[in-house]
Amino acid sequence: LLGFFSELEYSKFSFKKHLHEDSKLFKYLKYSLILLFLLIVVFNVVNYDQTKAYDYDLIYWYIQGMPTQIPTPEQNPTYYHPPLPYFLPSLIDSLCDSIYESEDSKICDKYWHLGSGAFQAVLFFGSALIFFKIFKIINGNKKISEKSIFTFLLLFSMPTVSFKTFAMIRAEPYLVFLSAGLIYLVIKSLSTQQVDLRFFIKSGIITGLLLLVKQSSLFIFLGLIPSLFFLYRVSRLSIKKYTFYCLISIIFAFSIGGWFYLYQYDNYGSFGSIPRPKAEFSFENHIDGFYSDFDFNEVISSPIKYHKEAKLLQIMYVDIWGDYSGYYLWDRSFFDDAEYVESVNNNLSRLILFSFLPTFVYIIAFFSIFYESFKNAFSKKFLKQNYIILTLIFPIITVLFEYLYFITIYPYYTDGSYNVNGDTIKATYILPAINLISTVSAYYFSKIEKSKNNITSIILLVMYGFLILNIGNYFAKI
Repeated sequence: LLGFFSELEYSKFSFKKHLHEDSKLFKYLKYSLILLFLLIVVFNVVNYDQTKAYDYDLIYWYIQGMPTQIPTPEQNPTYYHPPLPYFLPSLIDSLCDSIYESEDSKICDKYWHLGSGAFQAVLFFGSALIFFKIFKIINGNKKISEKSIFTFLLLFSMPTVSFKTFAMIRAEPYLVFLSAGLIYLVIKSLSTQQVDLRFFIKSGIITGLLLLVKQSSLFIFLGLIPSLFFLYRVSRLSIKKYTFYCLISIIFAFSIGGWFYLYQYDNYGSFGSIPRPKAEFSFENHIDGFYSDFDFNEVISSPIKYHKEAKLLQIMYVDIWGDYSGYYLWDRSFFDDAEYVESVNNNLSRLILFSFLPTFVYIIAFFSIFYESFKNAFSKKFLKQNYIILTLIFPIITVLFEYLYFITIYPYYTDGSYNVNGDTIKATYILPAINLISTVSAYYFSKIEKSKNNITSIILLVMYGFLILNIGNYFAKI
């Protein structure tokens, strides 16, 4: 958090006289957002009931076997999860068990919940700081205005899914933090044109850790493959030396994270087995309208689970801005209570309605930068800047397409019946892409700040007003 404050202070910019009051306003709003960050994250660490999180029972038993044993399919359906995110909780739990050997096990559960939650709070602020550093680099590493800093903080914090994800003891907070660190390393080297052995060793270490976090980290790497070409172009290395350094990075990555996948292959005949029936890739695996339907009225009037038919865009939209499945803002165990469900719908309807504006802003900003980058892809004038922007865009594309591929080939429950509720549709799974989109969108605003200052100020202040009106829905309610 201190590093975050220090970085923001360093980024102050002296506006011309006629912009001074505007700058002062956004400075105060900037600090209000940082304070809100702090309050929400600390509140969630202390108050969130981890037993209500995604797949808590499965994660609980995974942690009980750690740090010495990875579960088998017979012991736990999450046997295919890499172990790194569960290592710290298991250490805290094991230490506690050695102290309170004859006491109620719930005492130790409370300690590892709290300790792991606190560590993930550190990962949250660390991720925010890294994304801010990325934002600075794509702005040319110049000192940026208070308004641009505020823009980044606002767009980074508005999706509820960020706070929801980091509140739960899961793999995704580690995935977000480490993938942000890897992307930052790459674009920093592109910016400074310093591509040396240290860069490849650091990249190999982070890649190895990512392999131990989640199998889907592979698609972050796929998105960064074009960066290998970009890095070579800006480096002063010969092709032979560059290839040798790449091999060193691969060796580091494989030495740290490769063992888990060899273990999976040796025991289960696959590097990435999942305990669900797998189908051939076909959009006909799901019902008609699954990929394209979006019922505006249903989204507003009933923004929670369970509808008769799962709809990808509809569920994903609600889960990004609200809590479709009842793991954060409402308790799904009370779903049969009609009065409770009505109160939840009334509360979340306003949040979901207000979220159409920031959704529109993200879409316009992202596709504007996307179009500009590909239009200038071969322009020597914008060569280095384009390499940096494309390094952010490609991982977004690969993560989103990987997720689309995943839900298409796994349309069934473990018992083979059709997944009518769409329980694999969760915004948490694509959070690295959402954070990158937020960062790119903030960059778009900083680009047009001078030419469209009044318009952007109004849009930002309206979105800030929406955030304040809905501030209660950023704090965990279970």
